[in-house]
Amino acid sequence: MAKTIKMIGSSPLTGTIYEGRLNPEKSCWVGNKTDVTDMVLRATVDHLTVVKKEYAFPLRDGKVAVMSLEIHDEMPERFNGGTEHGS
Repeated sequence: MAKTIKMIGSSPLTGTIYEGRLNPEKSCWVGNKTDVTDMVLRATVDHLTVVKKEYAFPLRDGKVAVMSLEIHDEMPERFNGGTEHGS
């Protein structure tokens, strides 16, 4: 049996963040994987609240993603009563 490593990764099709075991030779998930999207996002918010930093990540297409945190006293109107905004 091929050696596997514990990983967290994002589906390129859905954006869902999974935790599970990965076969590094084939770059594929092995066995069960668990959707940890909400836990990862909440942990990221908690982290950014404490460290008060911005992070920049190069993307595969050559662009750069910048991650930062905005804190508001009330829910911004763009969320229209929900907790997600965007496409």
